[in-house]
Amino acid sequence: MPLKRGSRPPCSGSRRVQVEDRLTFARVETRLLDEDCAQAERVTVVLDNLSAHQPAAFYERF
Repeated sequence: MPLKRGSRPPCSGSRRVQVEDRLTFARVETRLLDEDCAQAERVTVVLDNLSAHQPAAFYERF
């Protein structure tokens, strides 16, 4: 079953939704920081009830 991930930069008036076969938390966060918030001095990420809360989610990817 494909998994849906979404992000919405504040005050952008838009959102990005991705459908993936696997959990790709680190890839989504990297894209969020590199593309959507590249000029930001600080980014606050709010997570919801997924295994992405674990630091290992980044280590598995990179």
